[in-house]
Formats: sequence, structure tokens, C-alpha cells
Amino acid sequence: MRRFCGAAGHLFWTDDISLRDVLLPDIVLTHGQITDAYLLALAVQKGGKLASLDQRIPAAAVPGGADALELIAP
Repeated sequence: MRRFCGAAGHLFWTDDISLRDVLLPDIVLTHGQITDAYLLALAVQKGGKLASLDQRIPAAAVPGGADALELIAP
């Protein structure tokens, strides 16, 4: 972890958003989708990407989520 965090270009993203402020209205998430949606919203806010193997991440729940999600083929 120290090596990755010490790599050139590494940025630490503070988790300073609220899901209440970033989810689209009337979105219903399961308990298994909440963390994924939060991390995706954080990536949107920070102008980055969330890379994941999980094909079930609810990108449509977060404005800009589809553009901020990088799905990695298994």
C-alpha cells in the first residue's frame, strides 16, 4: 500500500460527499450497491474513474456515473 501511495501521480481522495446529495432522485439501491455507488460518486466528483471487475455497479444511479466507471473484463 505504501508503494502504491508513494507512486508518482497518486492522489488521496477524501470521502467528503453524501449519497443524499449525489444520487439521482427515486433511486433504490440494495445494501450490496451502496458502497459501489458511493465510490462511483466520489470518482465523478473528483474527476476520476472507478475501475472495477464488478459488472453490476449501478452507474445510472449517479449523474455522470457511466463516464466515470471503467469496467475491467474478467
